[in-house]
Amino acid sequence: MADHTEQAARLAAGKYIQQGLGLILRSLRKFVWQGLADQRRVMSDRGMFGQADYVLGILDERMGAIPREPEFRRWVRLDLLPAFDQGGG
Repeated sequence: MADHTEQAARLAAGKYIQQGLGLILRSLRKFVWQGLADQRRVMSDRGMFGQADYVLGILDERMGAIPREPEFRRWVRLDLLPAFDQGGG
């Protein structure tokens, strides 16, 4: 996706993401792609996963802004990442 941003945006528009092509493309161009060396840090409870838990908790419990908290940890197959040690989370 990082190397073929326009093609990825066209594939996702209307099928996986229900937003306009221009918005998807702008978002993908701003996205920070992590290399294997950074994935363990980012996808840990001290990284992005911990931050997502915190924000989703606020949106769900305190603000009532979402109908239910998404189970985002089920969306990512950490076992498929060669640089990820399952014991270190």
